Amino acid sequence: MTESDGKRSLLSRAVGKLKRELEGRRVRQQERLAWSQLRAVGGADAERALRAGLSAAEDYRHWDAWSLSIEGIIWAAELIIRERLGRVMEFGAGYSTIALAHFLARCASDVHLDSFEHQRHYADLLQARVAAAGSLATVHLAPLIKLTDLDFNRAFEASDPIEFFLKSGMPISAADETDTRVRNAFYQFDFRTIPERSVGLVILDGPNGNGRSIAYPLLRRALTERALILIDDYLDYPFVDDLKGVYKAGRERSVELAGKEFALYRAEPMDAVAAQPAADKLQ
Repeated sequence: MTESDGKRSLLSRAVGKLKRELEGRRVRQQERLAWSQLRAVGGADAERALRAGLSAAEDYRHWDAWSLSIEGIIWAAELIIRERLGRVMEFGAGYSTIALAHFLARCASDVHLDSFEHQRHYADLLQARVAAAGSLATVHLAPLIKLTDLDFNRAFEASDPIEFFLKSGMPISAADETDTRVRNAFYQFDFRTIPERSVGLVILDGPNGNGRSIAYPLLRRALTERALILIDDYLDYPFVDDLKGVYKAGRERSVELAGKEFALYRAEPMDAVAAQPAADKLQ
């Protein structure tokens, strides 16, 4: 290595270190803002409850590299209180599930949390953890099934998307269980068992791949009229375009920082939008 090469290498490392420091500072600023928003709607008790939940879940976080970021979890807690939600549905159980279960037990004991996991070992472990928290949280073991590309598109147009998905879906292979790019796969679950218009917040953090968009038609019956959809890794696939194909959706906030990209959307059924008087649509 020449002297000039060595200087360039040192400069490159210095620039990289500075970028990481600046990014870390921005992450901490964003988290402080999220905590302040939680305190604004729930007071110090809400912050203490969620911090206790995050602490209780910390051992799980060490090996759960796919976890929703802390800021995203704080958003969820804030929304539960601010929107006075009755039911939250989370796809991709993990660190956030444990933290929110403890938060609900202390601050919103009447709120149901339904979280989905496709691998039995993790589902059993997580269910034991949320049961110990004492909240109305349930971890559903739901294997993944996948659609062909053609059926994936048809699911968005089906008159009964739940029936169509359950009949058309095929079991995934053992290799697909851990494939981070598996196509058109989602949780095998009869969402008709969820009370109509009961789900006010969806945390869309799983499964891996593009298939999580299938949640949109499957939940048409279950979502409230102005439900919130928190989409993790929202830039990885056309999750937002797919959402707008099923609902009138507007972005409320988003973060793209430190390898994490997540966004919050308000989703309103298309038929409800069409039924509004013209004057209402202009507001």
